[in-house]
Amino acid sequence: MSQRFWTWVKWASLAISVGSIGLAVALMVFKDHGIHLMRASGPEKGGQTRVEKPLIVERKGDRLVWRLKADKAEQQLQGKLLLTRPVLEMFTANNEMVTVSGARARFDPLRRNIAFDSQVKVVYRHWKLSCDSLVYVSSKDELTVPGSFVATGDKLVAKGKGLRVQRETQQLWVDHGIRIEDRGSAWTGGQP
Repeated sequence: MSQRFWTWVKWASLAISVGSIGLAVALMVFKDHGIHLMRASGPEKGGQTRVEKPLIVERKGDRLVWRLKADKAEQQLQGKLLLTRPVLEMFTANNEMVTVSGARARFDPLRRNIAFDSQVKVVYRHWKLSCDSLVYVSSKDELTVPGSFVATGDKLVAKGKGLRVQRETQQLWVDHGIRIEDRGSAWTGGQP
């Protein structure tokens, strides 16, 4: 065989090797972009994931911390889930349940944070709280109402802005003032 043939085989092999390495690098670099584009394109193109009646549970050891349910969930960009009619059931150190519900919420599976952003209702013992948005920050184990809220008890109504509640200890803080109305007392002064 001639030297020219072997030179051609050597260069062809080198070109195939370099081409396959280039193709492998290109696939690794652009693989995530293709997945995100498919997810963003919508359910009719088969990229968006929908789950009916999802249930997500957070535990510390054998204790239940919270349980998140919804009518349905759709996976969004960056892996977050958009939940329709979510219900978050949280448990205090005394195993009392705090229920948070709303029209929709976003759940971040990596940080385990939950952001309710429409028609939010919270029920705890005899208290009912209403607000437009509420966020559970898992790293702080804290519920936050960044805007206005109205909390109604048996005889009291509290209105304020900027509420923070620590889940386990049930401690709460109001950042921007609070107004409390006593609707059940006939007390007019002096010693109660």
